[in-house]
Amino acid sequence: MATTEHFRNGGGTTFPFVFPILANSDLKVEVYNATTGLWELKTENTSGQTDNDYSIINTNVVFNSATPSGTGNVHTYRQTNVDNPAAVFAAGSSIRAVDLNDNQTQVLYSTQEAADQVVREDDLGLASVTSAKIATDAVDSTALG
Repeated sequence: MATTEHFRNGGGTTFPFVFPILANSDLKVEVYNATTGLWELKTENTSGQTDNDYSIINTNVVFNSATPSGTGNVHTYRQTNVDNPAAVFAAGSSIRAVDLNDNQTQVLYSTQEAADQVVREDDLGLASVTSAKIATDAVDSTALG
């Protein structure tokens, strides 16, 4: 199974990621805020900017300043943009292998991300998991067994 995300211990400025990305915008970086209890999405420095949170240098996320110390509180993950195909084909034009490969890689990455995604409390709606639903599911699953 492909690795599409990492949880790293904070307290530093440089965090490696070993999964491939198609574009820098596909890499997402969050840092856990212990005060609010929420994950905060950070912003990449682009086009020579240094007023955002981090830069991508080779296969490292490099923060402008040290992240808060903590265990597993720096989350890097890939979220491939699939709103538009990597390559678009036009009638009468040649079909290039590189374009076919780019489209296939885009779909492959998106599929890997869906299969590997860690479900966190923030991903669930407030009423999606209740005591009554847990009790009902527990009874239903024993009846099926």
